[in-house]
Amino acid sequence: MEKKHSPRNMARSRWAPRGVAVGVAFAGVVTLIMVMAPFAGASGPRSWAPPYKGFTSTTSNSLYSSGCTATAHEPVAPAWSASTGTFSMAGKVSAGRCASGYSYASISGDSSIASPTLARTHSGYSYFYLTWNLAVIAKAALFASPATGNYSYSGASISGTASAYLVDVTNGSYSYVSTAGATLFGASFTSNGKYMLSTAGTTSYMYLWGDLVKGDHYQILIYVDVSVSVYMYNVSGSASASVDLAGTHGLTITGISQY
Repeated sequence: MEKKHSPRNMARSRWAPRGVAVGVAFAGVVTLIMVMAPFAGASGPRSWAPPYKGFTSTTSNSLYSSGCTATAHEPVAPAWSASTGTFSMAGKVSAGRCASGYSYASISGDSSIASPTLARTHSGYSYFYLTWNLAVIAKAALFASPATGNYSYSGASISGTASAYLVDVTNGSYSYVSTAGATLFGASFTSNGKYMLSTAGTTSYMYLWGDLVKGDHYQILIYVDVSVSVYMYNVSGSASASVDLAGTHGLTITGISQY
């Protein structure tokens, strides 16, 4: 479980997506890109593009199924490539009614991305022009009929989020100017419903500005979380969820320019 005051829980959608669809936040990736702002005033180049030299990443992965009809399949494990700037993952889960008992399946993948430590050469404000590309197929569906006279429940969900932070390594603080959160895609059903997002490549941009301290050293921390899950108990029907962020799809940081 995440700590109450962890960087991820501190994230809020200050630069949140502007639209919603079927009660689900619009599929945007504002957070992931805006976090590159810590480069402001650091020594080095004034623009960045893949490959992102010096960036490192770690990944956690979970695959689980339980019950007579539950399945979980992950053809592509979660990963982030510094050479391309792309986060990739693909997985699918499904569940139906068991003669007795509970049917559950889930897949989740997290990538934590860290920049090199960068020194601020002067105090003051800077701003950046940031671009990214999202190509994804995400689906979730639930069609279930409760058994008469018996307690029952069912659900299907899919979620993709990104959050990022600028850490002042000198004093250990998380700078508010680069703390943000955004929903990439998502839906959750406990009654019959269907969700689908399909984009071959949506290019977007964002401006970000902030005030950093001369002499301090900074590091960017980026978190990407994707999960799918389904569950059924004492119902007839089916639940499924899948995500494709692999092959020709993915979430890519395409460039950062400092002004």
